[in-house]
Amino acid sequence: MFRWVTCQLESLEKCLDYRTLQSALGSLPKTLDETYARILSSIPSEYEHYTRRILQFLTFSERPLRIEEAVDAIAVDIKGGKGFDPKNRMLIPREISRYCSTLVVVVARKSLKDDMEAITELQLAHFSVKEYLTSNRLDQSVAKDLEETAARASIGIVCLTYLLELNQTLTIREIRKSFGLAQFSARYWMEHAAVTERHNLELQKLTFNFFSSQAPFSYGYRLYNPDNPWKEEPEDDEYHLAPALYYASLSGLVRSVEYLLDKGADVNAQGGKYYNALQAVSYEGHEKIVQMLLDKGADVNAQGGYYGNALQAASSK
Repeated sequence: MFRWVTCQLESLEKCLDYRTLQSALGSLPKTLDETYARILSSIPSEYEHYTRRILQFLTFSERPLRIEEAVDAIAVDIKGGKGFDPKNRMLIPREISRYCSTLVVVVARKSLKDDMEAITELQLAHFSVKEYLTSNRLDQSVAKDLEETAARASIGIVCLTYLLELNQTLTIREIRKSFGLAQFSARYWMEHAAVTERHNLELQKLTFNFFSSQAPFSYGYRLYNPDNPWKEEPEDDEYHLAPALYYASLSGLVRSVEYLLDKGADVNAQGGKYYNALQAVSYEGHEKIVQMLLDKGADVNAQGGYYGNALQAASSK
C-alpha cells in the first residue's frame, strides 16, 4: 500500500493546475499492477528501447548498475550495427532515470572498499517493481523483452558488443577508467551467455567473435579472470591468461566450445588455475562439455593444476 501511495503522489506532483489535478484524481489506478502498467504505457515510443534495456539490466543483473555503466549500456547500438561510440553517451548521466519514470531511482552510497569514494547507482525503485516485471501480468508488448531468456541474451549481446568495441590503443587501466561498462561486461557476460547462447544466434556469433579476437579477448579476461573472481584490479599483462577453450569450458559455453574445437583448438593446451580445459570443466560439472573434450582426445590423466587431475577435480565438490 505504501508503494502504491508513493506512486500516486509522484504522479499528482506532475499536475500544474487544478483542472489537471482533478482529472488525475479521478483516474488514479486502483492497484499497484495497474500503476506500473500505466507507467510503462506512458513511456514515449522514442524512449522505449532505452527503458526496456535499463529494466532488463536492473531486473536480471547480479547487482545494480553504476550510473556510468547504465549510460554506456543504453549507448550500445545492437540493432543498427554501429556498436558502441562514446559520442552517443548521455550528456547528463543522472537524467537516465527519466527513461523509466518512477520505476527506478538514483542512489548515492559509499564504496565498500574506500569510504572516500562515492558511488552513484541506478536501482529498481522497490522490490515490487522486479516482482511485477518478472510476473505473467505484463502486457505482451513489454513481456517479450523482459522474459528471462530474452533479457539475459540481450544483456550478453550488449556486453560482448561493448567489449569488442574497446579502444585497442589504450592500456588496460585506461580502458577501465574511460569505459564505464567494461568491468561489468567482462565480469558478467559469461553468466548470461551460458544460459542463453543456444537460443540466440546473434549472441553465438558475438561469442565466437570474442574468442577469436585477440585484443578484446585479452582485455576481457584481464579485466575479469574467472580463475581469480575476487581480484578487483585488472591484470597488467597477458602472461596469466589461459587459452580460449579453457575459459569457454570453465564457463559452460557449450556452443563456444564446439566452435573452438571445430576450429582446431588444442584440447590439451595448458594454462589456468585448473591447468587445462578438462580439469576446469570437471570441477564445474558441465558434463556435456566433459564428453565433448574427451571425444576430441583430452588426456584424462594429465597432471597439474589446482586439483592435480580431472578426476580429483570432479570429485572435489
